Amino acid sequence: MIYMRAKDAKDNFIYHQEGESLAIHRYKGTDESIVIPGIIGNKEVKYVGSYQGEFLGRKKVFSPIAESIELSDGIVSIRRNCFIQCVTLKKILLPDTLEYIGKYAFADCYSLQEVRIPRNVKNIQDYAFSYCTHLEKLFVPESIEFFGHQTGSPKMDIIFY
Repeated sequence: MIYMRAKDAKDNFIYHQEGESLAIHRYKGTDESIVIPGIIGNKEVKYVGSYQGEFLGRKKVFSPIAESIELSDGIVSIRRNCFIQCVTLKKILLPDTLEYIGKYAFADCYSLQEVRIPRNVKNIQDYAFSYCTHLEKLFVPESIEFFGHQTGSPKMDIIFY
C-alpha cells in the first residue's frame, strides 16, 4: 500500500490507492466546513476511512472543530469508525453514489441533528448512528437491504422514505 499526500493546500487529505481508486483516510486541516473530494489528480475517490477505522474521529487531530462535511459524488463507501466521536459535526451531506455505511461510522457524533441517507445505500451496519444524542431525524430509503441495530440515540426518529 502506497500512501500519498495531496499537494494542494485545499486538499489537506492523506490517502492511498486501492486498485484504480483512492481511499481518503485522514484530514489534516482545521476547517469548520470540509468537502471530501471525489477526484484527486486523475484518480477517483471511492472510499472514506481506512481499514484501521478512523478518519476525523478518535485521534482528535483531524479538524476537531469540523461542523459540516460534504462527501462528493463518486464516493461509494464510508468505512468503519470513519467519523466516530466527531462531537462538533452538525451536518453531513452524503452523495447519491454512496452504497455502504460501516459499523460505528458516525457513532458518538453528538451534534448531528438530521441525516438523509441516499437511495443507493443498501447497507448500514450496526451502531453506525449510535449515541448521536441530538440526532432527531434519520431518513432511510425504503429500498435499504440491511439496517443494523442502532442504540443510545433517544431522540432519533427513523423515517423511511
